[in-house]
Amino acid sequence: MPSNPRKPPGPPKTGGDPSIRRRKQVARTYGKTAPDRHDDGGSGDDFHDGPPKAPRAARPTGQRPTGQRPDGQRPTGPRDAPRNAPPGAPRGDDARPPRPEPTRATPSDEAVRLNRYISRAGVASRRESDEIIAAGRVTLNGTVVTEMGVQVGPTDKVTVDGRPIGPVGLTYILMNKPTGVITTTSDERDRRTVMSLLDLPRHELEGLFPVGRLDRNTSGALLFTTDGDLAHRLMHPRYETVKHYLCRTERPLAEADIDRLLAGVVLDDGPAKADNVQFVDPSVVAIGLHEGRNRQVRRMIEAIGHRVDALERIAYAGLGLEGLRRGKWRRLHAHEVNTLRRKVKLKAIVYGG
Repeated sequence: MPSNPRKPPGPPKTGGDPSIRRRKQVARTYGKTAPDRHDDGGSGDDFHDGPPKAPRAARPTGQRPTGQRPDGQRPTGPRDAPRNAPPGAPRGDDARPPRPEPTRATPSDEAVRLNRYISRAGVASRRESDEIIAAGRVTLNGTVVTEMGVQVGPTDKVTVDGRPIGPVGLTYILMNKPTGVITTTSDERDRRTVMSLLDLPRHELEGLFPVGRLDRNTSGALLFTTDGDLAHRLMHPRYETVKHYLCRTERPLAEADIDRLLAGVVLDDGPAKADNVQFVDPSVVAIGLHEGRNRQVRRMIEAIGHRVDALERIAYAGLGLEGLRRGKWRRLHAHEVNTLRRKVKLKAIVYGG
């Protein structure tokens, strides 16, 4: 973060577009620049990242790259083979460790508490599972269970509301949500939902749900999972999950507007304030929040007398969108999943191949 993140843009000290330099600074801070408005076919609600970079200048004739031997052979080093490696040891790309592939967590075969079993089946969070159990909606091997703490083994049969359930592989997906789709698993009005963008087999879609929500006109980072425990904690105010947004307003913001966002404004559901605000250009600011109330950024901007023209969530709980085009998704890697779980005081998951 710069020493004065609220300082409005001034004249450039050197050549080049200062707006582009500030966007790059935001990228270093939050992990992503504002995406090109043409990523999803030219949506008018998207940001534009400026002109493409000029191609790198050609190397003068006769000049060899640093480190290349005069005989034309590639020099050996730590990347080629370990020091004192035996003859025949792999060199070059063959010596590099393989990049870890995204994978799905495999449920344990050990006995687990009933509420955790229900959560691992993707039915509800663990706390909600307690309520389902207390309401008498769960049977274990044909018997209604209302007591907490009952253990379930791998051969036991569990039903919720008469429907058999079972543990599924835990799935974790990050999507770059486009505008024009709603964040829900189904819609009674047959509107397009974020689930329609996940080209997954049916058994993987079972129990998969978005963590929190982005409104229809907001784009950006959206997490999906079947891990009810993780989802519940990420959305719980106690764990203060950090979200970063790029917000473009219809009119440029002033220093006083930034001060008000940082000091706090009063909304209809209580006071709200930003954790940090940084100018990108006069009409675009990067906003960091740890709350997750409905349409919070838009309502905060309206509370200071402005209107939001475009809004994108560029990071959620430390997950950025670098390399992920609008409307696309990817699975999280094991280390990303375990980082999320540790942030909310959950144990890391042991992954299988």
